[in-house]
Amino acid sequence: MHLSWYANGSCGFNKDIVVNGNVTVTSALSVGNTVTPTNGVINTVRTVPSANASLTINYLTDTIVRANVITQPFTINHSNYVAGKAVEVHLTYNGGGNATVNHGINGLNTTIKNGGASISLASPSSAVMRFVCLDGTNANTIGDFRYNQA
Repeated sequence: MHLSWYANGSCGFNKDIVVNGNVTVTSALSVGNTVTPTNGVINTVRTVPSANASLTINYLTDTIVRANVITQPFTINHSNYVAGKAVEVHLTYNGGGNATVNHGINGLNTTIKNGGASISLASPSSAVMRFVCLDGTNANTIGDFRYNQA
């Protein structure tokens, strides 16, 4: 059976809906109960092959960002904060010496000892930085960083 359905506003269902295929939502999707993905969640990765001196995280559109640090010091900027949104940043550095990475949030909201404004990334190595925006502001964005400290 084929079902075509289009809506230009809000609508609701009182029965289970089973979809054996893809569903594309081009706007917001609200779920009033728990979502249990059988095969996990697949995120879109934004790759920035040569991220010169900076990278901007867009909380509205980014989930995972992958970048190669070319120039240092390297700065991570934040934009379009969304309360409850987490973004992972994966950095790779293969230059000479160590790279200073300015993370762009309050150092006291990070896992850095003594709350520093940056990390020193050894070469060659990678860093995984997870940012979680708690209330839609930079002041309450927290960071969990895993990296090879220089």
